[in-house]
Amino acid sequence: MARWFAAVSALALLWPAGAATQGPELDYFQSPTGNIRCVYENQVGVGCETLNNGRGVVLRSFGGTRLINGRELFTRASRRIAYGRSWRVSSFRCLSLATGMRCSSSVTGRGFSINRDSISRF
Repeated sequence: MARWFAAVSALALLWPAGAATQGPELDYFQSPTGNIRCVYENQVGVGCETLNNGRGVVLRSFGGTRLINGRELFTRASRRIAYGRSWRVSSFRCLSLATGMRCSSSVTGRGFSINRDSISRF
């Protein structure tokens, strides 16, 4: 429960007030190794971070990306997305690769790639 609350609180700080007025609809997923953990919140966006260094990135539903540090999301352990498989909800898609996780939005065309060593945004 504390981790869920921490994730929701972090999302509230990272995204505009009122973005999740319908209540949180959260979905958690992770890479096969468990090092990259991600959380999606309906009408807010998707964020991922690496447990090895606490670096992360978020992609807003109708905006761009933002780097985060310090385990701001620290998402819980959850279902693993096998390499080569995708997670999809709404306009978001995250592809699990041996080289990391790549997430994007079909609405904005924006996205990010994250792995244990780096983050790139587009």
